[in-house]
Amino acid sequence: MTGSSTTPQLDTDATGTVSVALADLPTEVLDSLARHARTLWDGLGCRSAARIDFMVTSDGQVYALEVNTTPGMSRESNYVTGAALCGLSHTDVFRAFLHEVLTRPAYDVPLPIRVLNTSASVRETAA
Repeated sequence: MTGSSTTPQLDTDATGTVSVALADLPTEVLDSLARHARTLWDGLGCRSAARIDFMVTSDGQVYALEVNTTPGMSRESNYVTGAALCGLSHTDVFRAFLHEVLTRPAYDVPLPIRVLNTSASVRETAA
């Protein structure tokens, strides 16, 4: 059984031209990607926008490569290209981003992580 056809697959050829195609991934891989993305998003305290880059092996193993907390917002950026594959325009992306930023509560609480293996939060440790 295959999963959603909305997962972008980017490739650069020898001329530097980037092509975008939809990856036909099994449902289990899509579920694993979603779980990993949510865990990273929540664990790092991400807000507003981030692009999380993954590598998926031929046998379906998922590896997180990096989290871009300030993803590119140009019309040609991976973030905007991915949104376009989901039916969102460049303007839609900016409107959603601005709406979230302007309506969210202030972020004046400790980060949702622990420092190393202690019970002190980052803010308590820094104080």
